[in-house]
Amino acid sequence: MRLVRRALVCLLLAAGCGPAERAAPGGGTPRSTVVSSGANQQALNPEAQVAVNAALDDAVRRLGVARGQIRVVRVEPRDWPDASLGCPSPGQFAAQVITPGFLVVVEAGGRQLEYHTDTRGRAVVCPGSGAGGQGPGQRPIGSQP
Repeated sequence: MRLVRRALVCLLLAAGCGPAERAAPGGGTPRSTVVSSGANQQALNPEAQVAVNAALDDAVRRLGVARGQIRVVRVEPRDWPDASLGCPSPGQFAAQVITPGFLVVVEAGGRQLEYHTDTRGRAVVCPGSGAGGQGPGQRPIGSQP
């Protein structure tokens, strides 16, 4: 029993010694920023590339444009607060577990889409994140998230 108590105290002390993370807009915690766009796209790590591919695949279907017409505006690593990637569905519950992933913003045809992704290729557009009647997760170019 004493050994268990000591282990718990050590874990609690170790957890409290790390740097404090601040919440990012959209509910995720930023880890660093990666910027990529069009032909100047920087090399992305494999997890980020999976996230970008998932967002691009969905954007092709959602916007009805060719993949080559979609520009990646921003890719940011995020720690989402739950398994819904910070985009809960009404009436559904998500596991309350930190979920690593990415915020991926793409644009085409005068519209932007903001995706919340995990590192396994799941990408969602949060309902209500759009503006100007563009549909869920879609914004006119130039508007701020």
